[in-house]
Amino acid sequence: MKKLIIFDAYGTLIAAGAGYREAVRRIPELTECGVNPELFCEEWKILHRQHKEEANGNGYLTEAEIFRKDLSVLYSRYGITGNRNKDADYMRTALGVSKAFEGAADAVNQLKKKYRVIIGADSDTEPLRLNIRRNGMEPDGIYSSEDLKIYKPDRRFYQKMLHSCGGEAENTIYIGNSYHEDVEGPASAGIPSILIDRRRTHTQDGKHTVQPLAVVHSLYNLVQLLEKMQPNPR
Repeated sequence: MKKLIIFDAYGTLIAAGAGYREAVRRIPELTECGVNPELFCEEWKILHRQHKEEANGNGYLTEAEIFRKDLSVLYSRYGITGNRNKDADYMRTALGVSKAFEGAADAVNQLKKKYRVIIGADSDTEPLRLNIRRNGMEPDGIYSSEDLKIYKPDRRFYQKMLHSCGGEAENTIYIGNSYHEDVEGPASAGIPSILIDRRRTHTQDGKHTVQPLAVVHSLYNLVQLLEKMQPNPR
């Protein structure tokens, strides 16, 4: 019987992409150089993922430090002058004002009646906790990559979280929107998952060697499924 639910935060419960793009639009140096915010954000995402993977292998960096490293590379690439550290902090702060997806608070708070519910995310602790509070979510626990000193999809991220909260992999369901980080990653630690596929792009084919327990298209569908899986209160 499943007893513990671990939610990913950004992209699953909280929509972060719009906040980043808006932050880029407000950085004067980027606007003056005519940088396309959409393209800049796409380049930044690739670079940010690369730098997180490097941090997992070469020594942990906070996400704030990785943001500064990201912009240092991108500003050099585009020939942009300006205060990279200040702008990186500004982009990071954008996470703290991101809005939750519709039904996120209801999903977390309703599922707590039948499961232990925690949230774990690649984020520094302060902006993650701020975002969860301001969007009305009240999980049983919150774990950031800063707490765990590791980033997804490294298996140690999931193992450390389970160890800290006293959970067992076989009694846990991990829920997220990224196949790589929220299905393959948890599976490496023995944790089954449910994939939230809002864009309906996931396919069950040979490209995906690990399959989630289920694929849903909204938080509403997720709650319906999980309530059927656990009919009794916790």
